[in-house]
Amino acid sequence: MVKTLSQIRRHNKSVGQHFFDTGNYPVLAKKGDYLVTKGMSGKFIIYKYNPADGHINLVDNESGEYSWQPYETKAEAIRIASKLARG
Repeated sequence: MVKTLSQIRRHNKSVGQHFFDTGNYPVLAKKGDYLVTKGMSGKFIIYKYNPADGHINLVDNESGEYSWQPYETKAEAIRIASKLARG
């Protein structure tokens, strides 16, 4: 079952993580367990929530592998997050 953003926030905090702390960029879109935020560069980044441990990890390329290359537009990041969420 996919959790709501509020449930993800509570789980993340309950395991001592700080993804949703004040000062971090807000989640702009949620697609399944994938979250889209804006990065410090002004570009967009995709993260994945792990329901098993409450951690939120960086996933920002189409193959779902770890990468530091952010997306240029919010629409592109949301499109990729949707694709990843569908499997």
